[in-house]
Amino acid sequence: MDPRRLLIFRTVVRNGSIGAGARELGWTQPAVSQHLAALEKEVGTQLLLRSSSGITPTEAGGRLAAHAEAIAAQLHAAEEELADITALRRGTVKFGTFPSAAAVVLPPMLKRLSETAPDLDVTFSELEPPDAVVALREGELDLALVFRYPCSDIGDEGTLEWTPLMEDRVMAVLPRDHPRAEDPDLTLADLAKDPWIAGCERCRANLISSARKAGFSPPCAPPPPMTRSSCSS
Repeated sequence: MDPRRLLIFRTVVRNGSIGAGARELGWTQPAVSQHLAALEKEVGTQLLLRSSSGITPTEAGGRLAAHAEAIAAQLHAAEEELADITALRRGTVKFGTFPSAAAVVLPPMLKRLSETAPDLDVTFSELEPPDAVVALREGELDLALVFRYPCSDIGDEGTLEWTPLMEDRVMAVLPRDHPRAEDPDLTLADLAKDPWIAGCERCRANLISSARKAGFSPPCAPPPPMTRSSCSS
């Protein structure tokens, strides 16, 4: 049985006439009549009694109309379920981001999701940007929040969809008693002779690249255990 013809039949029965059903469907009346005739031929019995006042389902037509309503309801439920998943209203989203974003950005995001999409489950993985991109590409994550520096762009521009959220300045952290700590006109070049803690590999690469553009090569030391890096993102 052709499900499309079954839904056409349902529309006609609900409207009480072939003409009204055709108008709802946006079809011509002859086209609808042809589908109804084909459906009756397919099931092997008359489904509608036609009169000047409209149509009346036969006993077989009434029972088929009930089945058609159930099928339409199931199709609608399927559409709603898929729409919920597509619109991220329900289902599971696998999310990953780097530690500082996990501490600052993730909590308010999860709070808002609990209010706007209470049926959505979010699983979280703490990953540095290069690892998060690999996880996305391999299907282990659905969504990731990453950062990148101009000197060390992450690849996969053509295979992933990117949405820029913000631009964040990278700050140089100075001791409180540093002679230039309160100087509003301080530039990177002014710190050329200062020792540096470069932080992670990507932060270190960004510092070195920025310093070279400013005309010097920073003397970098690896960060001691449990010490914050002077590079922040």
